[in-house]
Amino acid sequence: MSEIAIATLLRQQGQTDKAAEGLMRWLGQHPKDDQAWATLADCMLELGDPAKAEVAFRRAIASNPGRLDLALPLAHALQSQGKHDLGLQVLQNAHAQAPEDIDVIMALGMALAQLNQAEAALAMFDAACQAQSNHSAAWAFKSLTHTRLRQYEAGLSAANHSLSLLSDNPQAWFARGRVLQKMGRWHESAQALETALEQHPEHQLALDLLASIRVTLAEEDRSESEAIEISRLNAMGHLAQHMRQYTSPSPLREVNFFRFKHDVEQAQYFLSQGVGSDAVKRLVALGGPILARDSDPTQALTLDDATLLALKQFWLQRQPVDLPALPGACLNPQLNWSDIEHRYLSQQPEIVVIDDFLSPQALAAFQRYNLWSPAWTSEYPDNKYLGGFSAKGYISELHLQLGRDLRAAMPGVFKDHRLMEFWGFKYDAHLGKGINVHADHAQVNLNFWVTPDEYNLDPASGGLRVYDAPAPADWSFDDYNHNADKIYAFLRQKNSGEQVVTYRCNRAVLFNSALFHETDTVNFADTYVDRRVNMTYLFGEQLGD
Repeated sequence: MSEIAIATLLRQQGQTDKAAEGLMRWLGQHPKDDQAWATLADCMLELGDPAKAEVAFRRAIASNPGRLDLALPLAHALQSQGKHDLGLQVLQNAHAQAPEDIDVIMALGMALAQLNQAEAALAMFDAACQAQSNHSAAWAFKSLTHTRLRQYEAGLSAANHSLSLLSDNPQAWFARGRVLQKMGRWHESAQALETALEQHPEHQLALDLLASIRVTLAEEDRSESEAIEISRLNAMGHLAQHMRQYTSPSPLREVNFFRFKHDVEQAQYFLSQGVGSDAVKRLVALGGPILARDSDPTQALTLDDATLLALKQFWLQRQPVDLPALPGACLNPQLNWSDIEHRYLSQQPEIVVIDDFLSPQALAAFQRYNLWSPAWTSEYPDNKYLGGFSAKGYISELHLQLGRDLRAAMPGVFKDHRLMEFWGFKYDAHLGKGINVHADHAQVNLNFWVTPDEYNLDPASGGLRVYDAPAPADWSFDDYNHNADKIYAFLRQKNSGEQVVTYRCNRAVLFNSALFHETDTVNFADTYVDRRVNMTYLFGEQLGD
């Protein structure tokens, strides 16, 4: 039996690492075997090492330049490393060699969409639909791209055509759900997404969007328990992604330090409060010495099998935190909410600072939630902070009650704007920088802080900078939410002023979501309970996303 046949058998048995070892031995003696290099590259992708996969694919192509079939997996290996421009070049070269290859056309369209070149992506999907008119997937991606370009009627038409070709195409149902959501047809959108998930229960994007819609419709449909349930189900999907990322068979097994530090410190906090399952104790025992030895938050940690297993078991055993609705209001009843509403509506630009924002009971409940919650699943490696989102488990009855109370207290501000989403961000102690400058797609932002003031080492900082100039209505989401260079150039051009709101516990900032804003310098005490936490609610829609 050849080495390639043995490798195939080993992969089928789940022994991909041994298959790779055998192929490398073979290639040491047969360095021109393009198929062996290609199979080794596939193994490296399975092992979570796209860099080595890239090298192997390139060796295969160098040995046999006619291997056009390797262009797509090579592009995937490049994209998995964040080398999207290089991946695009590979696909463009493949398209030049085989302009009618439908798989290459589709892959090129998706790569262009990944790089936010929506018009160029649409041209590719158009070409795919013309080359193969019954290609349901091409029509589905055409629909998604029309939606990205805010061409909603065209997007709905393309999704419907995709479904007429293949009614059990979950991607087409997702595309239909996405465009209907953007058209404000929320219940029809939810029905389409539910159909997508019936056909493909692990369609994570469909579950993400459906969970978000259920949060938005919770008040209108009186379906808060359903919103909470699907949000937590979605969180489990993201937890599974986390575990695949950090516990794959890759020999590196790197974990972001700030992620590991938070979870070990949370386990230590659980023990200090008398909650000590075996999983908690194991992570503290193995992770505590690592934190004592390593302290650079900018680095990744390479963990051994035992510590990775302890981390995985800790993730699995944590339970969602239930915060029931309060019998009274979440908001501070001592404040004059009519006056606050008037001040917001009379300001240009619209921004108002609200001190003593929450009732004491609500503040204490949210503080407790942020210490105990397992919902901190989103990682932001650039600035080393964690996020929890309403569609991904960061939710409770109290969270939803706050949205209702805000609408009741200031109807002139929130009008008929639905609660779109809410989230929390949790920071390391003194990394200096939090969320980069951006605007949000909503109509109204509500941002508030819950960490006690005594943990802020610099009372003159730690808050929020809000700029006077709103994002232009024709900017794309990536422009106004991610492109810091373009934003700062725009603010200089507009000679924009700024309002610096310093950090205070239970201080809220209510402002027009289109205003550019960013986190001020962060310098908090360095223990688990001291971490700076801000919570944000978004109402209505304004800018495109």
